[in-house]
Amino acid sequence: MNKLLLYFRALNQYLRTAKAQHDLLDYVKAIVLMMVVMALIRGLLGLLF
Repeated sequence: MNKLLLYFRALNQYLRTAKAQHDLLDYVKAIVLMMVVMALIRGLLGLLF
């Protein structure tokens, strides 16, 4: 249990850094891009079938 708490503490410390904020923004951009591409593919497939 102690290792789990240490992991969360380290994760919390990382999330407070500028690098983590930049990484998080990159992850959000990637997720949004994947959703847009999936929606376009679904729409194109809907037109074809």
